[in-house]
Amino acid sequence: MYITLSDINGTNLFIVPIVPPDVDIKEGGENDTLKTVKGNVRLVGEKSLTTVSWSSIFPVNKNYGFVAVGSRVNGYDYINFLQEAERTKVPIRIIITTLTKRSLCNMLATIDDGFAWAIDKAGDIRYSISLTEFPVSKWDYINGSPTLKQFINTLAVQSVAKKALAKVGLI
Repeated sequence: MYITLSDINGTNLFIVPIVPPDVDIKEGGENDTLKTVKGNVRLVGEKSLTTVSWSSIFPVNKNYGFVAVGSRVNGYDYINFLQEAERTKVPIRIIITTLTKRSLCNMLATIDDGFAWAIDKAGDIRYSISLTEFPVSKWDYINGSPTLKQFINTLAVQSVAKKALAKVGLI
C-alpha cells in the first residue's frame, strides 16, 4: 500500500515512507431507524465524511531499506508540512493506492485533533494521524469564509479545477 500526501495544488508531494499494515479507512452513512406502529423502518441518510487514520514513523536522515521509494529522508519535512496545513487551515490531499496501483482513497482532507508525534530513541519520529474528508461541493464554495476563499483561489490555478468549477456553475 502507498500513501501520498500533497498540498492542495499537488505541487508538494509527500510519499509516506513507512505504511503500517493497519491503515483504517472509515466510510458510512448517517442512517436512522424510525419506529412505526408496524415495526422499525431503516431510513438511509446522507453519506458521512470518510476518515483515514494510522500510526507509523518518519525516519530522520536514515536510509532504511524498507521505506517507500520517493519518500523524503528528513522526517521533519513531513512534520513541517502537516503543521503548515494546520496553521493555514487549508485542506491537504491524501491518495491511498494498493501495490497494484488500485485507488483506495483520493480526497481532500483536514487534519483532525488526532495528529500527534514524538521522537523515539533512534531519533526517528513516531506519529499518529487522523484525516477527515473535506467535501468539495457547491455549498463549500458559496460559504464565504476566508479559509475557503483562499482554498478557492488556490484551486483556480489548476486548469482541471477551473473546468470542475465551470461544470458546477461556479465560474
